[in-house]
Amino acid sequence: MPTPSSSEQRLWLKIVYNVPETVKQVLEGMSIEDIIGIYLCSPWFTEVPSLSRILRRKAKAATLFEVLSRWPTSKEHAEMLTSLKQSGAKIRTNPNLHAKLYILDGYTASFAIFGSANLTRQAWGRSLELGILVRDRPFIDKLKRVFWYHLKPLCRKSW
Repeated sequence: MPTPSSSEQRLWLKIVYNVPETVKQVLEGMSIEDIIGIYLCSPWFTEVPSLSRILRRKAKAATLFEVLSRWPTSKEHAEMLTSLKQSGAKIRTNPNLHAKLYILDGYTASFAIFGSANLTRQAWGRSLELGILVRDRPFIDKLKRVFWYHLKPLCRKSW
């Protein structure tokens, strides 16, 4: 994962086109000891083998692992939510959820990605998707507040 130059330190942004691959790369770059929390918000999740394996491994080290989604209506979605729950995720749902926000919070580095992509196989290069990768801690803290105080309270039903 590239690091920002001194001129980019204030607000480091990068446009990404394969959001699941970028989430995987960011997770691979974070040490187990550095992970504080993983926050995933997506209407749909399906198994993306290389991402799913690393996500399950790193999630076990996270103090907080929160997932917001729609109630699963497909077998693939239900299987992935079950897998995330078995890895320690607290899952809450809302049938109207459409937001896509992925936050990987660490002691030394944090990353957030938001945009159009769900964490699904379809978004792994088959769909035309766009995301913004952010590495600016104050901006990520604002996105975490959106997750905790806006999105999560609207997802009332635990799964």
